[in-house]
Amino acid sequence: MRRVGLLFILLLPLAACGTVSMVSGQALVETSFAAEKSSLEKVCDSYNQKARDAHWVAPSGGLFGLARTLVDGDRTDEDGQDAYLEAHTIQQVTPERALSQIVDDVTQARAGLEIVTDEARMTVWTATLNGFDLRSEMMSFETVLVTAQRSRRTFVSASQVVRDAAGQAALDMSAFETALGELDRAIDGARETVDLLAAAYAPEPDTTPGLTS
Repeated sequence: MRRVGLLFILLLPLAACGTVSMVSGQALVETSFAAEKSSLEKVCDSYNQKARDAHWVAPSGGLFGLARTLVDGDRTDEDGQDAYLEAHTIQQVTPERALSQIVDDVTQARAGLEIVTDEARMTVWTATLNGFDLRSEMMSFETVLVTAQRSRRTFVSASQVVRDAAGQAALDMSAFETALGELDRAIDGARETVDLLAAAYAPEPDTTPGLTS
């Protein structure tokens, strides 16, 4: 539970100023009826809620909206980007202040994703030792990867608005580029962890001699 607490602290509301694996909508709905969520599922929920509250992403429309995103590629990125610009008054402050806000959000998104990824890897290790079923954990973590990728697109879009607003004035983008690179590496690590979860969840092939498919 320590990691859950860390994520709750990290994902407090802001002060005022790729490739994912396919998961069926039916499986997502079935998972929602689980009696008790694991530690990984809780931190996944916290990350996704933080992203929505901070307007990094638009609401996904619940389980069925998420299923459409995973299976059909239906996205609401443009809605999320517009909401982010409006919520943080990106177009109403100086370009320097707006860029600083974006960098701070990128940093929070990266740090939160790293915590969730660490929790997922620990979950894989524990499940491997104890033979736990990771189906619901795998699907929950995939939603976090989708959220992180959507958030990245929001940040890039917002940074372009800020760059355009600066016009001919020189705007130092180095802090943003550094933060974005760190988020990219965190997303790559999350993709690798999805594969680990999928491998841990997948049943072992039957290697009994003499049996054929």
